[in-house]
Amino acid sequence: MKMIENYISNVKHYLPDDMKEDITEELANSLYEQIEDKQQELGRKLNQREQSQLLKNMGHPMRIAAAYLPNQELVSKDYFPAYKRALEYALAIVIGISILTALPHIFTDRSVIGSLFSALFNALDTVLYVFAWITIVFYLLQKWQVGLDSIYAWSPENLKSKSSKLSINRFEMLFEIVIYSLFLSWWNDLVSWPSDILFENNLLPVSLSSEWQSIWLIVNIVVAASIILNVYKLIIAGWSKISLITDIALNLVSLGIIIQIALFDQYIVLQADKLTDINAVELESMLNSVVYSIIGFIALVCIWELYSNLNKIKQT
Repeated sequence: MKMIENYISNVKHYLPDDMKEDITEELANSLYEQIEDKQQELGRKLNQREQSQLLKNMGHPMRIAAAYLPNQELVSKDYFPAYKRALEYALAIVIGISILTALPHIFTDRSVIGSLFSALFNALDTVLYVFAWITIVFYLLQKWQVGLDSIYAWSPENLKSKSSKLSINRFEMLFEIVIYSLFLSWWNDLVSWPSDILFENNLLPVSLSSEWQSIWLIVNIVVAASIILNVYKLIIAGWSKISLITDIALNLVSLGIIIQIALFDQYIVLQADKLTDINAVELESMLNSVVYSIIGFIALVCIWELYSNLNKIKQT
């Protein structure tokens, strides 16, 4: 039975040298017993197709060999909780530092979108290195059988109550990170106005009022902090009391900024001397009303998030 012999030979190939003979002998005995039982049942020898089906039912030679091998996991279940926590902390720190170091380049570079994507790919590259090194470290700890007592060193007296964590949708967090990042790029391009907008086949020279400069920095700080917070939530896959309090604080600051914006005398300024057929005063008033409406909508979103977060705190 050449097919059976080839199967046993392949299993033997994947086994350590000190286990080859014993396990292949055990496997061969088991296989030939099954074949003999099947042949007695059928009253004839098994054909090629039946032998093939029998071996398929056994499984791939590599899987059969793996069942006899010691731990095949990179990080075993005993080490995994510590490994996961180490990854969470390391990734949060690395991503936070990457964002903070990238922000000055994003804001000063002419190509904001290009800088944003460059920073993103650099952060991903760093994350992969961190992931690889932490995995290697824990694999070696496991291989060298470093005592779990040293990894999980603890004292009952030092335990503190842990607040519950509300789960989140990771896709939603990724979406928010992208939106905040795009807003940052748009916001920092916005301050480079004046610009032209097309209105009724006319190019209108538009600029922001000088009052916007007073909130430029604080808006960047709040949005950057929101990105970092969302990255943290993405990593821990949930809301904690600390992240909820931080988000509430950011929303309160955002409301303060919105109130300050609402008190601006003017949002958008048209260069009336360059307009001919258009009533500059009416158009300027309309544009400012649109901006005011958008600000009102953003304020409602902030208030809703505050209400939602306060309810979440009660659940943690």
